Amino acid sequence: MIMKRIFTVALALASASASLCFAQVNRSFDVEDLADMVFEETAPKVRSNQSISLGFFPSLEYGWEEALGGKTSIILRAGIPDHMEWDHTEEGWVGGFEIAYGLTIEPRVYLDLESRSLRGRSTYMNTGLFASLVTELSISEWEGTDMRCVPVLGFRKVTEGGMLLEFTAGMGVGMKGLGDYFYGTPKLHLRLGYCF
Repeated sequence: MIMKRIFTVALALASASASLCFAQVNRSFDVEDLADMVFEETAPKVRSNQSISLGFFPSLEYGWEEALGGKTSIILRAGIPDHMEWDHTEEGWVGGFEIAYGLTIEPRVYLDLESRSLRGRSTYMNTGLFASLVTELSISEWEGTDMRCVPVLGFRKVTEGGMLLEFTAGMGVGMKGLGDYFYGTPKLHLRLGYCF
């Protein structure tokens, strides 16, 4: 909050100048309170929204993002998520994709909403950089139950018309069945959709 501190100092200097020039200055005027009011009203906040999206590493999902306040939100998704996994077998590491039905819970923190706003860049529908923890439960015809937990970094862009573009990358761990075995799971995902 360097900008807030600079604003507070500037207000204090302006107030001191005004009191030197004019004998009648209201003594109850609190510079800190005014700075808090200005920055509370202008600081961008996460907005709740819904989306329908297609993903590159096949996925089709409905998402609901609920703002938790300030820079945080939680996203619930249902549909056919992307599912890429790496297994260690006798032949070595083997990777692949499969179609599954899944539910996803993703707590998210937006990292640059305030700095984007100060630079005059869009923060529409939470446009910006984010960090999140993607926790996904999926069921597939071939592999059964699968749970993955992947910390990711990403970027989200939503146009004024509602078009959504989102890219995430991370590396986490997955679990087959009820702890049958664990595996490493990278996550590279490009999401295209509509946000409303």
